[in-house]
Amino acid sequence: MSTVIDLFERHGYVLELLACVAATTWKLERQERFAVRLTGILLAEACFTIVWEQMPHNLYTESLRTFLLWSIAAVGIRLCFRIAAAWAVFYATAAGTMQHIIYRGAKLLQNAVYHMDRQYYWAWSRWVYLGLFVLLFAVCCLTLTRRLHSRNLGTLPGRTMTFIMVGYQLSMNIFVNLFNAFSVDSAPRIFTVYSVYDEVTTILLFFLLCEILQRSDAEWDNMVLQQMMRQQRQQMELSKETVELINIKCHDIRKQLYTLGSRVPTEELDELKKAVDIYDSTVKTGNETLDVLLAERSIVCKGRGIQLDYIADGAKLDFLKPGEVYSLFGNALDNAIEAVTPLEPDRRYIGLQVRAERGMLLIRMENCAAEPLHFVDGLPQTTKGDARWHGFGVKSIRRIVQQHGGTLTMQAQDGMFRLVALLPLK
Repeated sequence: MSTVIDLFERHGYVLELLACVAATTWKLERQERFAVRLTGILLAEACFTIVWEQMPHNLYTESLRTFLLWSIAAVGIRLCFRIAAAWAVFYATAAGTMQHIIYRGAKLLQNAVYHMDRQYYWAWSRWVYLGLFVLLFAVCCLTLTRRLHSRNLGTLPGRTMTFIMVGYQLSMNIFVNLFNAFSVDSAPRIFTVYSVYDEVTTILLFFLLCEILQRSDAEWDNMVLQQMMRQQRQQMELSKETVELINIKCHDIRKQLYTLGSRVPTEELDELKKAVDIYDSTVKTGNETLDVLLAERSIVCKGRGIQLDYIADGAKLDFLKPGEVYSLFGNALDNAIEAVTPLEPDRRYIGLQVRAERGMLLIRMENCAAEPLHFVDGLPQTTKGDARWHGFGVKSIRRIVQQHGGTLTMQAQDGMFRLVALLPLK
């Protein structure tokens, strides 16, 4: 065990930094031959550390050593994970910040332990810092690192990352080494005051990094939602033309079937009429966009054996833009159709209601569900493999409802999924 302590005392910063890199990046998408790349980076860190032991130790070399070790960690993150260089710098900074939070916290607690029991402290002093570091590392893994796990790494401005990186190097490298070099004979109170200040500053920097990541998530979602809205507006125009063309053709075919009369056997004529009825998709709700959408989705439902029931007062949707109507109802119907398609024929049911109630517009949709859904922040989570590109339909629905001052609730119970939106009528 003494060998472990000796190794930790000689190469503690490297080991601490690598542990924090692992804690902050383990959910990132890995590159091919990840094990080989990781082994190479670890060997590079080890060789650098061994060579650096032969160098003189002073303020300048310690600052340079800390910077170079951090740089190797950033390069390693870039090589081992599928992220841009700016995000590699981000996660290296986050790992270094986490390491400093734990280091400074352990030093403060170590100092407190020393003052509590000076008589027996030196008997096990070599174990105190290691034990405190392991304890604080576990606490940070349970509380802090989950804030750094993101599925949407969008564009990170270079200026932002440069500013954060410079601030990190100044506060957690240069200033710390300056204090260590010039405060050897300083009073314990000065050490305590500086350490508390250093710890608070480091924690604030860590939460600033978390804020940058959350903003990147929001920008990514906003970009995808806007792109999806543009595509849906284009799809709405195409759907309108398609439904009109289908209705015209169905009308012409009916006339032709009528002129056939007795020249075609009755059974065959009935079969032909049934086939035409599947594509006869005239819907009148009072809102042209909703009419087109329901007509189009009705054809899909008939083809898949899905019972689609709707009672909709479309005239009450006039305060919504056509694109909003198409996106709101289109996403809800598409999710419902996708959910009930693999079910047994008697469970393929979708119900939709749109009506005014006490000065509010009530939109209620329900469909059978195959399995219990997992909800996060009130929204059902996608069951598809790549969550990065899925789950935006329900986000689009919520966004439209909230933009109009409404409320949206979704719940799954007793094998049914229900969506209820309430919007104030204007």
